[in-house]
Amino acid sequence: MVFIASGMEEEHFRKKHPVIPDFYTEPQKERFHRRYIWYIAGGVGAILLGVVMMVLAFTVLPEREPYESYIGAAFLAVVACAVYFLIYGGMLEDKYNIAKYNRQNNPTPEDKSRRRRATTACSVIMILATAVFLFAGLAYYKWNWAAIIYPVGGVLCGAAWMLLGPRMEE
Repeated sequence: MVFIASGMEEEHFRKKHPVIPDFYTEPQKERFHRRYIWYIAGGVGAILLGVVMMVLAFTVLPEREPYESYIGAAFLAVVACAVYFLIYGGMLEDKYNIAKYNRQNNPTPEDKSRRRRATTACSVIMILATAVFLFAGLAYYKWNWAAIIYPVGGVLCGAAWMLLGPRMEE
């Protein structure tokens, strides 16, 4: 519900304000940049710390229930906190990047054309991935093998977007 409401609010704001002036001062941007580094470094460091804590816990505690569940739950809690800071830092970084916002909301005709080509390529790739998945599964009953098709399609979509999508200048 939160994602749906947030997405709808953002879409409404983008339609209402397709272009906005860069109203942040350089000192504000500089202060944020110093915090941003710590959001990202802290998130990555917390995930690594969680892995280390899990390995150390398994050297002390036996690998059986309920210890495995407790250790797994603690690790996932650390990862959830870390991901929060990674996402929050990324969202704030987008907030301060007014030029990127304006480029996305008011694309050039070339960017619109490139976005259409990339979207079409990704659509074709995923339709073909679905066709191969169904063919391999239904014709040869290779469902386990066919499961790799979607991740491969996702990687190919990423590559297609990088090659065909709008250029990102900073």
